[in-house]
Order: sequence, then C-alpha cells, then structure tokens
Amino acid sequence: MWFSKGTYFRKTFFTGVVVSVGVFLLQVAPIRATEWFISPGGNDTNNGTSEAAPFKSLSKADSKLAAGDTITVLNGTYPAGLPYGASSITKSGTPNAWITVRAKNRRVPLFSLAESARQNPGDKSVVEWNGFSLVNVSYIKLIGLSVQGWNPTHAVVSSGNGICIQSCHHILVQDCRVSDCSGAGIGGSPEHWIGNEKIKGPLDFITLDGNEVSGCAFWSQYDTSGISLWVATSAGLGGDPSGYNMVIRRNISHSNANKVGANGKDITTATDGNGIIIDSFETYPYATLVEGNLVYNNCGRGITSTHSSNLTYRYNTCWHNTRNALGAGSGGPWPLGELEADVGDNILVEDNIAIANSNAWSKVLILSANTAVLRNNLLIGPRWVDKIVHLTESGTIVADPKFISPSADPKVADFRLQTGSPALNAADCTPAPSPDLAGTTRRQSEANDLGAYQQPVSVAPASTISPAPQR
Repeated sequence: MWFSKGTYFRKTFFTGVVVSVGVFLLQVAPIRATEWFISPGGNDTNNGTSEAAPFKSLSKADSKLAAGDTITVLNGTYPAGLPYGASSITKSGTPNAWITVRAKNRRVPLFSLAESARQNPGDKSVVEWNGFSLVNVSYIKLIGLSVQGWNPTHAVVSSGNGICIQSCHHILVQDCRVSDCSGAGIGGSPEHWIGNEKIKGPLDFITLDGNEVSGCAFWSQYDTSGISLWVATSAGLGGDPSGYNMVIRRNISHSNANKVGANGKDITTATDGNGIIIDSFETYPYATLVEGNLVYNNCGRGITSTHSSNLTYRYNTCWHNTRNALGAGSGGPWPLGELEADVGDNILVEDNIAIANSNAWSKVLILSANTAVLRNNLLIGPRWVDKIVHLTESGTIVADPKFISPSADPKVADFRLQTGSPALNAADCTPAPSPDLAGTTRRQSEANDLGAYQQPVSVAPASTISPAPQR
C-alpha cells in the first residue's frame, strides 16, 4: 500500500423534503452556487467571493464550500501537502451539483511541496505528505492545476503522491500537471487513515482526463508509478451509462521512474515507474477504459495491468518505455511490456501504436490474461504471450509509424504522424476520444488514425508541421 496517513473529516449535506397536496415529493432546492477565490496574496479574513478580496488558503475556501460551489485558484505558488498547506478538499458535491476547484489560468497556479519546505525549514516530513488530497469525498472536479513535489535530489524515501485520491467516487481530474513527486503522480486507492485506523471505502467512477505527469515515483518504497489506480472498489451505484466506470483518457505520462527498493534502500536501476498501471481490479465488477494516452520514456512498463479484468486499451501511443531492468536481487531482469496485461480476463487492445525499447528485456506486448483480443494495432518489438491465453488477433501492422519527432526529450518530442504513415486511417470505426492530444477532432463514423494523435484531413508536409503543444 502506497499512501500516507492523515486525519480527515467529512460533513454530510441533506436536501429538504417538500410536502405537496395529496402526494409526497422529494424535491431538491435550487442550488445557490458560490464562486470562492484564493490567492497567495489574499487574506483569510476577506469575504473570498471576488478576485479583489480572495482568501489566502485553500483550507479557508474549503471550509465555506457547499454542493455546487467553485473555488477559482488565482495565479501564484501555494504551499502543498498536509498539514502546512492543507491542500485538500473535505466537502462533497452531489450528482447534480459537483464541487469544482479550477485554475483561472490553466496550469499557472502551483501547489508546491518545495514551497511548504521553504516555509518550514529543517522539517523533512514535508515530503511525506501528498501534494493535493481528496479523501472520502465525492462529486469533485479538479481542473487546470499544477502540483510539484520536491526535486528528487532533496527527497528522502517517501510515499507522498502528487494528486492523491483515497476512498472516493465520482472524481474528475482534468488538464492538470503533476511533476517531481516522490510517490505516484496521480494515484487512487480505496483506503484512507483516520489517526492510526485504516478505513476502507470506494474507488469508483474516477476519470483522469488530459493531464501530464512527469518525473514522479522516484523515491517511494511502495513501487509507485506516473498514473496508478489500485484496487477499484464499487460505491454501490451501479455501472456508468458509457460502459466504463474508470476512465484514463488523453493523458501524457513520461519520464517517471521508481528507484527505491521495497526495503527503502536506494538502488540504481528502476523497479517500477510505469507510465499507467491498473492494479488489482480482479473483484471489480465494472469495465475500465485506457484511451488516447501518450506514454513514453518511463523506466517501468508503458501501460500495464496486474490481476485486473474487463480492460480496454485503445488509441494509445507507447514509445520506448522499460528503460531499466529490475534491481539486483529481485530476480530480474525479466520482460517488461509497452502494453501489458498480467493475470486477468477479457482484455481488448485495439487501435494502439506501441514501439518497444531496444533493451533485451523490453517487449512490445505481454499477455498472461485468460482471454484477449488484439485488433488493428501497430506493434514493433518482440512479444510474450502466455500459452494459457486465448488470443484473437487481426489487423496487426509491423512498420515504422513515421512519427514526426520521436524523442525522450519532451521539449522536442512530437508523436504525431507524418503523411504516409501506415497508421493513418488504420483504425476501425470504434468511437475515438475527440479531440486528440493536439486538439484535432476525431472522425466518429469512419476510420481514424491509430494512436493518440489524429492527423487533420488537410495537413502540411511533415517538415513544416510545428511541434505538438507540450502539456
């Protein structure tokens, strides 16, 4: 288990009961939503309801929240973590009135553990806390925020994650940037702590959409990764009409690596640091969608699952992950995959591009699930499929996808497709995430392009295409 302890409280909100002539009606009163503002230059004695008079702290705004409210985060650097920055939301919204925490200017407001360390010199426990926490809450949106941990050279062995989701349901994390966190970049678990007591709750209806996670997982002894969901647990609210209760869509996860062994000893080769991992969903009754993500240059696997079933991987691009073998004494190196499903059932892998690293232990595909379907993927590299797998495969392409500028350097990396790529128009008519990572609209009624990027219908020659916007 890879989450820090902490004490949290939750209030319950009730709607009123209205009695009508001859019939009893449950009626929700009109929502009087309030927009609260926070700024590093604000003051918690302000009324907090305008940019001219913002609160200083997120905790003050949190104390005022009701269902349907919004917290608008103004530009600046905020202390992160607990207890110093109190960067957490402790109130819940309702199905028709979500609570929203949003940046006024996307990714400009920064919740920083380094700022907490600066304000509390000499206290190394700062790095043990999560950057932004959602614990035992529901119907919450986080939009456009940035969270940054300590630079790894300052860190100690720690379990602090960037955005930490514990015992929650109906959570949307969208268009956020998370970097340099000791633990996972964005992590979810059904467990949380009250004092020394571990409490189990749901982890259900979680959507991670359009985020960028990089440079995380270095210093956690709990085998963390860039994006990690562990032990999905039903909230008892049934299945989502979309068919997927858990969605990881249009994220960029790169340059994550875990370099601390289980005994807390620093080692020189990576143990985990996967781009995206779905972990221990074996008893979860609903499906999970991993769609339209770009995952590259991670030390661990690209997109992987373990002991999990009912998974769909589609329209993802994975490139040169598995940068390091597992550490000495761990039984490694053993194969690591760009696309991997390790123990499970009902796995669908379609319309992806995956290019394996040149390391001897790198595989483009690893499957040990009971049943799997591969459909219309471009796969380059050796594969490993357990003999127990009932595999159905069609439309596989083995050819250079002709990326514009594939690179481990995010400043120059551009994984869009050149004209003439064999991945163009190679997908079937499966509904695709729209827009793609570059903002291009996907076609929904005819063939799309494989991978995370859709080439526009009218496109300039590759040499004149500007780099894709880095998120």
